[in-house]
Amino acid sequence: MQQFEHWPTDIDPVAIFWLTHPPADALATRTRTYPPVSFFTSCRALSPVVLALTLETEAEYLHLPLVLSTRGLLFAEAIGVRGAYHWQPEHLQDSQKQVLYAFARTLLYRSAQEPPTPGVYLVRFAVTPGALHFERLIPFPDESALVTRSSQIPDLFTCHWRCSLGLPVIDVLVHRPAIAYQYSEGHLPSHWLQKACLMPQVSVSDMAQSVQVQGATLAEARVQLLDLTGDSK
Repeated sequence: MQQFEHWPTDIDPVAIFWLTHPPADALATRTRTYPPVSFFTSCRALSPVVLALTLETEAEYLHLPLVLSTRGLLFAEAIGVRGAYHWQPEHLQDSQKQVLYAFARTLLYRSAQEPPTPGVYLVRFAVTPGALHFERLIPFPDESALVTRSSQIPDLFTCHWRCSLGLPVIDVLVHRPAIAYQYSEGHLPSHWLQKACLMPQVSVSDMAQSVQVQGATLAEARVQLLDLTGDSK
């Protein structure tokens, strides 16, 4: 007989925070889906931290996703960010990952006066020559996480939903490298859409204003996306 997971009945799905800081009234009367007010305050008040790591990357920012579920803390592959482009995975050496994981774990548990609320968190670093500068801890999947809809199983939004409902996340895996472009015009240019229809590795979400391309390698995905958008970067 097929076994179904138990879905909690005491959570208002509308109250689960998505892509934004929750409103003040929600924080004042929060359910378990929201971190405490002190958590957001401590995230803003964290002192600047510089990690002496040299990355060979075009990224301006590095987002390290943390998935905190009932099974514990998982680290997803890093997301590279440059302007309107987001990609996963951003290549990191194992030794670099260990430094980032140790910092992120300490950051997550020291920023809260009580155990952190289950969910997806993004640790944001600015990339500079020879160093990563910690900027902020984002307690929800932001727009950079949209690329994981094409690259990762389960994607960070599914992870966030499961964590908020008290369901386990067993593992997070990049099944195929992907790069996304976040356009701001409000509608996808028609010539992009025509080309995208002929490219099976391309997915388009006009609601999210995102174009995503998968590839056997990240370099291949990047070339195809730039060909689609006509960008010379």
